[in-house]
Amino acid sequence: MNHNVLNVFITVDVEVWQHSNNFPHHFISDVQRDIYGVTKQGTFGLQYQLKILNDYDLKAVFFVESLFASVADKGYLREIVAMIQNAGQEVQLHIHPEWLERMNNPFVSVKTGAKFMKDYNMEDQKEIIAHSLQNLYSCGAENIIAFRAGNYGANDDTLRALYANNIRFDTSYNFAYRITPPGIVAGERLLQPKLVHSVYEIPISCFQDYIGYYRFAQFGGCYAREMDHVLLAAWRQQWQTFVVVSHSFEFVYRLRR
Repeated sequence: MNHNVLNVFITVDVEVWQHSNNFPHHFISDVQRDIYGVTKQGTFGLQYQLKILNDYDLKAVFFVESLFASVADKGYLREIVAMIQNAGQEVQLHIHPEWLERMNNPFVSVKTGAKFMKDYNMEDQKEIIAHSLQNLYSCGAENIIAFRAGNYGANDDTLRALYANNIRFDTSYNFAYRITPPGIVAGERLLQPKLVHSVYEIPISCFQDYIGYYRFAQFGGCYAREMDHVLLAAWRQQWQTFVVVSHSFEFVYRLRR
């Protein structure tokens, strides 16, 4: 009998995008859509997810994108952090560097159209992480030790920059994400955690759908029976960790425009 314990990490990227007119005055509509999942039928975003987790006595890690708070009112970020922590859940760091282009006085030299952390050199990445950390801490976040790059766009320099900012865990490695191939060179295809540049890289779990095609474990991208199957397969193969991805807007179909 397999006595292995499979540690399943439910992770939620909490992020918002600006699509409203007259930004930032109408930004509340973007927050309601992407963070709180407000619809005519009800609210199915962050509050809904927190309630479901607590109803079933489950814990999750909420990777909160905080760079947006350098462009919009910090009150939004403060409310998000408080909501998660008051529910007994964990806040960690998420960064979409696209927000740098929206800043009037960016603190690093902005690369137009840059969507990924790996588009910036290591020194700039250190500054981006430090600035984003300060946003979280100033809004009440506690004990930030883990990170996920927006669009999974990290590289080796990201890990070095994280270490310089006292962040020891990263979960940006996503082999199955075809838009952004992993920029982290670990010497092998990562399936389980590995220490890389003094940071523990905890890869997002993926599975082979058919020959040569992989999907990563995301609630909105897998059937329940598929998730059951791959979790059982991971346990049988004596994996130690299994990382599932979700988003604050995971259960809402968004017509952004």
